[in-house]
Amino acid sequence: MGEGSSITNVNEAMVMAGLAFAFTKFSEEYTALEALVQRQKAGLWAGQFEFPWEYRERQKPTPEALAQPVPMPPSGAKCPPTRPYCKNVRSCNRACFLLQECGYGGLDRDNDDIPCENVCRRPCR
Repeated sequence: MGEGSSITNVNEAMVMAGLAFAFTKFSEEYTALEALVQRQKAGLWAGQFEFPWEYRERQKPTPEALAQPVPMPPSGAKCPPTRPYCKNVRSCNRACFLLQECGYGGLDRDNDDIPCENVCRRPCR
């Protein structure tokens, strides 16, 4: 897109550059543009890749994995002096430790025994 370009739709510009996909689950608006870019092998279409929604589907935990207990940090781990926020917690076992051992119940807002659901997808045991 050069000087004087009139494109202001960021979604369209990203699909046109081959840097985004037409997410047809929600809209067919960009499918024709994506097909053109795919034929030109521009951007992502120049190489091999996995669609993001396929990757996320593969990352979903299995029922067997959900049934496994979350391992706790090694003994000697210390509780922080102030309540941490879930946005700063990087692992499920740390979230469970903070909930169960440190008593930071605010990390499990819906009381389902799954703290910090941004990193933890199974209950602490």
